[in-house]
Amino acid sequence: GGGYDLCDKCCQHLAVSKTVARGPPSQEKKVSTHSTPLRPFDNGSKTWYCDKTCSPCDRRTNQRSDGTYLGTRWSDRWAGGGYDLCEKCCQHLSVTAPKCSKGHTMKVSNTNSGYGDYGWRCDGCRSNTGMEGRDERWVCETCGHDTCFTCHPKTASQDTGSFMMNFTSNISSAGLRVRQRRSLSSPQVGTIKPSGGPIRCTRVEDGWAKISPSEYESRIRGSYNFQEHDSSSEGWCIVKNQGSTFLQR
Repeated sequence: GGGYDLCDKCCQHLAVSKTVARGPPSQEKKVSTHSTPLRPFDNGSKTWYCDKTCSPCDRRTNQRSDGTYLGTRWSDRWAGGGYDLCEKCCQHLSVTAPKCSKGHTMKVSNTNSGYGDYGWRCDGCRSNTGMEGRDERWVCETCGHDTCFTCHPKTASQDTGSFMMNFTSNISSAGLRVRQRRSLSSPQVGTIKPSGGPIRCTRVEDGWAKISPSEYESRIRGSYNFQEHDSSSEGWCIVKNQGSTFLQR
């Protein structure tokens, strides 16, 4: 009783395999960008796209000429959703959620419910705070415990050997410019503000601090003058210039 028609070529192009491969619950991964856990998923689609496209995204580079992805597609479609990540993005964004002092598993949230006009304070370091709903952090919905991303990074990026650097009083509330490379003439790719607390870095070279990839999603993406960049090798802040120190360990 319908009225929808396709030619043979279009039908072949849009056809979805009747065999849908779904991963078991034991293979679930929690990512910082989505509330529902993801599982391996394959319905034969050659046109699906990665919903995050992080710097390591390989959806378009790890495929056959017909669009068949050669990695593992991670999705919440097993739960009726429509969120997909390529294997590299899922690995980059996967997290192990912390537990609050009472043993409850926490989740990423920017809720301001019950915090009034005074905002929230990290129950770990007691220094990082946020007002209303503007700042994400780990939240226990059962007991209201808050943990900032400095105490427990939002992403599971490779931070082995990383360290924290503090802003000095020479930095205004507008923040410090993040450069693509170690040069004042290098393009600005973002801004990082002192209001978010100390920043996690991986190394200091030639008077420049390399911002940890774990800070990319939580503090750099969407900031003033933000530009997409490779967070594994790009994203530097100057430590000292013309006698003024901006960051210190």
